[in-house]
Amino acid sequence: MAAQSLSLAGATGISATTRMTRAQFYAALFAVGFANGISERVLKSIASSGFLGAFFDTFGVSALIWVAAGGVFWLLRQAEDSPIRLPDYAVAVAACLAFLFPMAAASWIGVALLSIYLIWTSSRGETLCRAGMLMFGITIPMLWARLLFASMSNTILSIDAKMVGLVVGTGSSGNTIPFWDGTGVLFLEPACSSLTNVSLSMLCGLLFMSLANRSWSFSVLKAVVLACATTVAINVTRMSAIAFFPTYYDLIHGTVGATAAEWLSIVAVLSIYYKWITPDVPARA
Repeated sequence: MAAQSLSLAGATGISATTRMTRAQFYAALFAVGFANGISERVLKSIASSGFLGAFFDTFGVSALIWVAAGGVFWLLRQAEDSPIRLPDYAVAVAACLAFLFPMAAASWIGVALLSIYLIWTSSRGETLCRAGMLMFGITIPMLWARLLFASMSNTILSIDAKMVGLVVGTGSSGNTIPFWDGTGVLFLEPACSSLTNVSLSMLCGLLFMSLANRSWSFSVLKAVVLACATTVAINVTRMSAIAFFPTYYDLIHGTVGATAAEWLSIVAVLSIYYKWITPDVPARA
């Protein structure tokens, strides 16, 4: 009898320690959605550059996206061991249905659903809420910015062209800007848009907020706006340099120019957020 009681107690203890927590449940769901969402880019990158080339190109996915995903898992690991709730299963079913669609966008919609539910059902400042906020932030460049550009590409490129034309002084027509010396025109393609960098700047802000446990305030909002404006200014400066010096098109528009602009944007954005969104910076309304 005593042996049976001991055996039962041991089995109960093992069951209690191996039971999946709510944070682990959402970590598993996010892992599936994230993997599905980036799979197309990863496969294309490997096919075009080989595994080693794709590795150094972060598999066609911004390094910030990888860091943010790591931040989500880190936050979920820090969350309290609360049990899975019945509505969690319903949300999981809806998200998994989205993951089953053979489209990256559908997977990101599923991730967005998970993030919104976590934010809605968690208290402000709670670790699960912060993980949900960062999870949603990843969908900004991977889903929402792409949808916005798909529906308003001409308008967005036209705005970029107007800013470049204003700097160069030659004006613009649609998404084309005449060169400063009149020898030709610069045609802005989707890859030249500032929207991608803006969406990544917003994600970076949410990353700092989530990890530093900072809520929205006027100072945080100013930091996000300043970071986004800075990335736009860097992109416009680069495009303007092409219009000013068309003979150096390959240098400015190619790998050297793109890499220089990317790193300049990263340093500028990180500097802004480090100054305004860190644990030792008091929140200001």
